[in-house]
Amino acid sequence: MKIPFSTLYQNIFRFTDLDIFKSFRKGTFFLKEGSLSTNGYFVLNGCLRSFYLIEGDETTKTFYTELEIINPQCVLSGQLSEYYISCVAESIVVVANLELEKIYSKKLPKFEMLCSVLSE
Repeated sequence: MKIPFSTLYQNIFRFTDLDIFKSFRKGTFFLKEGSLSTNGYFVLNGCLRSFYLIEGDETTKTFYTELEIINPQCVLSGQLSEYYISCVAESIVVVANLELEKIYSKKLPKFEMLCSVLSE
């Protein structure tokens, strides 16, 4: 799912004060098979990949690039993840969850919109 380009950039500078944009190196894992997460991800810059590891071979599920949202199935289902998510390249990513949404939506109402989109 993509956030409309104009909407994002009209409000992007309001979010920079929240210190939610994090830089990640190539090879960083956000999620591993068998783990549980409460986080959703918004790729501001770079590329993330979700993949399965089957008998030692990686099988790509999806690539996520600029302005795309990743909401892992394990977040929605509450079950352990069946796949991995990692950085393919250096990336700037917003890592969000319900706790962060509560804290920052009071400080900046537009943050609530971003978290709502992440949770869909």
